Amino acid sequence: MKYIKLYEKFNKSNYVEITEIKMQEISDLVSDLDNFQFSYEIDNYGLEARLVTSKGLTKFIMDFDPISLVRFVRNKQIQDEIKSLEEGLDIIERCVQKCIGVNENRK
Repeated sequence: MKYIKLYEKFNKSNYVEITEIKMQEISDLVSDLDNFQFSYEIDNYGLEARLVTSKGLTKFIMDFDPISLVRFVRNKQIQDEIKSLEEGLDIIERCVQKCIGVNENRK
């Protein structure tokens, strides 16, 4: 039982580190663009990120345990069925890229 608790603690801290890296990449992508603002907060339980554009606010809430992702796009709630942290982060990244008009292939 002791090892299970240690694994869970390690796994959650790993989630925070991986999420921080991805959010920083997205933040760097958006930072040089006019009319776009990206911000995020991460803790041991999840992520809350916000993208503000001229069309409005898109908000992302991801819980780490159990893993889940909810998007709020112009007051519409979208529950994404995800099976992994990486899948959730990919959805967030693609959504931000679409909102700012950046094609993944242009990176």
